Amino acid sequence: ISAEEYPDLPTFPSTDAILEIDSKTLDQIVSKVTFASSSDSNKSPTFTGILVDYKNNVLTLAATDGFRLAEVVMEL
Repeated sequence: ISAEEYPDLPTFPSTDAILEIDSKTLDQIVSKVTFASSSDSNKSPTFTGILVDYKNNVLTLAATDGFRLAEVVMEL
């Protein structure tokens, strides 16, 4: 596909949201979900990562390997 035919990337609205969290706390909550993520590089990249979502002062982390699912929800 030529560069001219390649679709434009979407734009996202800018936000002034800033997340400040203690590194020890972040380490604790990340360790609660990493066991459920896959370490198999042959699997889909979806299964080898951790979802991090921050909305309305609520931090959510989730991971799955296709069999296990872990989620941590923390109000900040």
